[in-house]
Amino acid sequence: MKKLRCRKEFGVWYYEKVMPSCYNDLDAPIYELYDENQNFVITCGCYDEMKYYIETGNVY
Repeated sequence: MKKLRCRKEFGVWYYEKVMPSCYNDLDAPIYELYDENQNFVITCGCYDEMKYYIETGNVY
């Protein structure tokens, strides 16, 4: 799990990049977002979408 870079005011967030493979049906990578306690929050399609979610609370 990697730490997501965002402003301090939004707290600490982590993410995991899931790549397409023969073990899943993905066509492109996805990003799974986790809170500071490393609890799953949401799945996003790109890095910028995660940052947007953290800053606004909305998905694209």
